[in-house]
Amino acid sequence: MIARRERAWPIVLLAGVTLAVAMAPPILEPAVRLDVRDHHIAHAIVMAFGAALGLALAASAPGSGERPAWLVPVIVAPLLAMALMNPASYEFIELRPVLHATDHLALAALAVLTSYGGQRYQRGVGWAAAVFLELMALGAAFGFGVAPPGAAR
Repeated sequence: MIARRERAWPIVLLAGVTLAVAMAPPILEPAVRLDVRDHHIAHAIVMAFGAALGLALAASAPGSGERPAWLVPVIVAPLLAMALMNPASYEFIELRPVLHATDHLALAALAVLTSYGGQRYQRGVGWAAAVFLELMALGAAFGFGVAPPGAAR
């Protein structure tokens, strides 16, 4: 029982940090307005913590072997994350701190699902899925909906 608790505290700590990273900025600094690129980078950071949490949870989960059902969330969760990162919704969401925090929390949860599901599908897939999710978020930061310099947002 003690060994199990000793293994659980890093996951609890990582979960707390993930929640803080996801929810604190929109709640504590609602007046801060980021440009689209910086907002996408912030989302990438939130998702990196979520992916790390998913990998940690999968590492502590019992059992091994291929579980094909987990492939569905590995495919669907990143698509939903990219839909949540639609810059057209930023103005509406940024004006509502609780909604903005919920949006960030959803991104973290989708990252958890992506990496956890990948690892539960087959060991190693969660790491690859997490890396690709991060690359998608960073790619969005430098191309998806980003206006050229000097253009109106």
